[in-house]
Amino acid sequence: MTYVKNVIYFDDKAPEELVKGLAAKNMNLLYYKDMIKAEPIADNPPTLDSILAFSYTSGTTGVPKGVLLMQKTLMAELAALNGLGIVVKPSDSVLSYLPYPHLFERMVWSLVKTSGSSCGFFQGDPTKIADDAKTLRPTLFPSVPRLFNRVYSGIQLKLGDLTGIKRLLAKRAVSVKLHNLKTKGLLKHALYDRLVFNKMREALGGRVRFMLTGSAPIKAEVIDFLKIALQAPLCEVYGQTENMGGATMTWINDTTTGHVGGPIPSVEFKVEGCPDIGYTANDVVAGFHVPRGEVCLRGPVIMPEYFLLSDKTAEAIDSEGWLHTGDVGAI
Repeated sequence: MTYVKNVIYFDDKAPEELVKGLAAKNMNLLYYKDMIKAEPIADNPPTLDSILAFSYTSGTTGVPKGVLLMQKTLMAELAALNGLGIVVKPSDSVLSYLPYPHLFERMVWSLVKTSGSSCGFFQGDPTKIADDAKTLRPTLFPSVPRLFNRVYSGIQLKLGDLTGIKRLLAKRAVSVKLHNLKTKGLLKHALYDRLVFNKMREALGGRVRFMLTGSAPIKAEVIDFLKIALQAPLCEVYGQTENMGGATMTWINDTTTGHVGGPIPSVEFKVEGCPDIGYTANDVVAGFHVPRGEVCLRGPVIMPEYFLLSDKTAEAIDSEGWLHTGDVGAI
């Protein structure tokens, strides 16, 4: 497989050894100065088997590896998100502040581009993201636990400063809404939203209708509280670069927390027992049958290989196509 066809050179003349080396590999050398003067070329859209990108892992288990992502892996992931009811409309807007090399942000960008919605960029200071949100007033807020924890802590501090009747009212409002969330799946309350929660909702601009968290664990109480405070679903996603970012996700109307949902459409899921470290398919936890083991994934969202690392690819993907994530999970 040829990974790169064209190489752009920005200086006036490329070294002779580079020219010969590229020619030997059937690769084209293009000069930037010629490209900016050239006539527009005909549209050449990708096919499902076109290479989308090489996205490098963080290297938590060794040297970072280049994950080969194909156009079809992206399309399968986008189709799966749509199948879960995450409908992004042209009227929606997103605040972009996560690093673009991170696959989470690239998936957000793909949703923005394919839906025709708009995206605003933060001013470069993570401590001012709340100010940016109040300016942009996004309707979708995909983020990471670190920021959601900061929003949660900020609201809790303000609640702690209340006294007298206001304190009692806020405490009652939180209690009632948490009860309604757990028993009925309700996120709104006509009275308490007007008296208490509408001001909290302004923490992210006041228009957020859907939130998504991923890349690290988040406490269940944070998710529950932010759901009622911001009056919008907050779904948790689990996955890794090797499976295009998302493999499981909680449902929008799920009344339970403390888990990462079930497999999304286009993903097969299983746990493979690891008896040497005490996890098996026959485990019993608190009286319930709870299969535990290494999380394995399969489907069109799985990478075909690590770039030029056939040995590492064979370690990650078995002969039946299962990606062994290295994570332990329980069903």
